[in-house]
Amino acid sequence: MKEKENNNLNNNTSLTQLDATFRTSTSLVADTAATANYIMINTPCTNIHPTKTPIQVYLANSSHIKSTHEGELDLPMLPSAARTAHLLPELKPNALLSIGQLCDNGCTAEFSATDVIIKCNNTPVLQGYRDPIGLWRIPIQHNHAVTSS
Repeated sequence: MKEKENNNLNNNTSLTQLDATFRTSTSLVADTAATANYIMINTPCTNIHPTKTPIQVYLANSSHIKSTHEGELDLPMLPSAARTAHLLPELKPNALLSIGQLCDNGCTAEFSATDVIIKCNNTPVLQGYRDPIGLWRIPIQHNHAVTSS
């Protein structure tokens, strides 16, 4: 039943309703093709507000979905502009972390066959892994700055 409620989000959805749902997503997919950070209703973020100018995102299957809200990813180790995100209630099954948006705002991303490391000012701040289907995932529930070894 909760999923059905979440699918009915629109610009009139209260911030209290949103706050209750932005707690369960466990990873972002590091995406070099995403032009911005695109989040789902359960992606941890802050400063959520209805969008004044919804964006339309075209999906690989030729359909499109619209944003209803904007906010910031709850990743304080990133520059503010790199955290800006668009909420797309119909986005499934993965929230997308835009590598382009990170790089445009002073960060770098290093990919290997098994992991991804995001750096800001040459300091590792996020680390992820490559999942069995080949996507690079960055855990976000309790992601802390990476320590150099």
